[in-house]
Amino acid sequence: MSKLFKAKGFLSIPEAASYLTGLITELVTEADIYQLAMFGKLRLAVHFFGYCTANRGDLINESEVKWKEVIDPFARPPETTRVPDSMHIGGTSWIRFDEAVVSLTGLFELAMIGGEVTEIETLYHEHANDGIQPEALAIDGLFVCNEERTVFYRLTSKLSNKQRFYPIDALPDGTSIVATVKALEATAAILNGTETPVAAHGTTDLGKTKEQSYQVLIGALLSLLEGDDGQFKKRAALVAKLEEIGANKTGLSKSTLDRRLPECDKAFKGA
Repeated sequence: MSKLFKAKGFLSIPEAASYLTGLITELVTEADIYQLAMFGKLRLAVHFFGYCTANRGDLINESEVKWKEVIDPFARPPETTRVPDSMHIGGTSWIRFDEAVVSLTGLFELAMIGGEVTEIETLYHEHANDGIQPEALAIDGLFVCNEERTVFYRLTSKLSNKQRFYPIDALPDGTSIVATVKALEATAAILNGTETPVAAHGTTDLGKTKEQSYQVLIGALLSLLEGDDGQFKKRAALVAKLEEIGANKTGLSKSTLDRRLPECDKAFKGA
């Protein structure tokens, strides 16, 4: 691999096919790259060369989901139904999105929980030249996320002469689907039988041992910081300080800290 590829950390799909071919010593086509992504064996990413607007969403547990009762206008006679304030993505994992809009630029992982699945399937069939045209279903929109799959973004666009932003059903112009070097090497390890499979797209589960161990560790640190010899006697002071030093950092907003830190307390006390 060239020094340039290593420096930027990601490859175009043709470059990715060539690189993976070298890693597994077996011919890999662009169609294979998309198919591996469809099967959850390769995590593809998207690079925004400009800016794209989006609603940010945090991963939450099922117990944190709030429900409200609304009247179904299509039912005859009208009836009440319960609607969640979050989006279910499998198991006990949900995403709660903010109404506020943020701007994204740079590299993000395709979440593979919405319309981006259809985008990848369409590209696969185009390159496989099999004549299949997947049905476009993007009811909830298109989603990207961070590498850890703890922060998600629902891509949006503003209609002309309108102030409100709406979810989009296709990747915007000025966007390229790419593969990171790290993801390709992880996939090669799977195919070569030298590594355990990466988690499939859309199967993030907060009950995993790794997540629990992080919570226990953070809970222990909280106990030290807020103990008799600690610097912070009140949780509010600690949250304020974390929010201050973590300004503009993902996952360190007051609302997230207020929600996550008690979970870590509980995990540590129950360990």
